[in-house]
Amino acid sequence: MATFHRNSVILLGVLLQVCLLPPSYAQSGKDSRQQAILTGIQNWSDTTGVVVTKSAQNRLLGDVEIARKDVQHANPEISSEQLDAVAPQVVVAFLDRSQQNRATASLPSLFEQFATGSGLVLPSVTDYPTLVINIKPPTPADFVVTIDGTSFPAGNATFRVTEGTKSIQVVRGDKAPCRATVKVTKNGPNSLNCSL
Repeated sequence: MATFHRNSVILLGVLLQVCLLPPSYAQSGKDSRQQAILTGIQNWSDTTGVVVTKSAQNRLLGDVEIARKDVQHANPEISSEQLDAVAPQVVVAFLDRSQQNRATASLPSLFEQFATGSGLVLPSVTDYPTLVINIKPPTPADFVVTIDGTSFPAGNATFRVTEGTKSIQVVRGDKAPCRATVKVTKNGPNSLNCSL
């Protein structure tokens, strides 16, 4: 009886230590995963010249967390470490396939594919429409596009955004700015023509 009681007290102590960990301890894995994903998005943007807006990034991060939990729940044999390791690749594959106007895979199916090496990819519609700003003349690439108050580096004219109404301003040197409101939809066309 004394051994049982002593073991119960030790187990209770361990459980309390785990349950009383500061929130930052549990959050650090999510934070580092999200930072790795954001780095992957930035590298993809630098390579393709397509900017993924902050609102699209935030929504994508939320969608990744949901997909990751769903895959982990449905596939207990896939460790959280495996899912964390492939998360940036999953997001880049998701963006790349949708940018090429190919039927893209859902985030959960991409997680499964990358974590297990299976070739199963199920088609789904992208949730991040492309918005193209057609600048005339296109060169020099000294124009700056601002979408919903966020300015992007000079010369960027293709963006991944969330659906909805976007307030856009394009400026170039001392020329009058091009201002417009564009309703962005999944099916598009999502574009704005500006002569500067």
